[in-house]
Amino acid sequence: MPLSKGHNIIIRNIFMKTNNFFNVKLSDKYKLMGFTFEHIRVKDEAKAFDPNLIENTTVLDVEIE
Repeated sequence: MPLSKGHNIIIRNIFMKTNNFFNVKLSDKYKLMGFTFEHIRVKDEAKAFDPNLIENTTVLDVEIE
């Protein structure tokens, strides 16, 4: 199966309450890079968001509770 890729993705202006916001793990099945998270306020029960798992990620004005 070919490697799936996602790059140059912008996620912005999100205000929500959720059980699991953007729970990503390292995988040999996909490669994520160049994400921007901007102006985000999330109440997240899982608290699994880790921008360090995605290469070249920018986090601006983000609050995860």
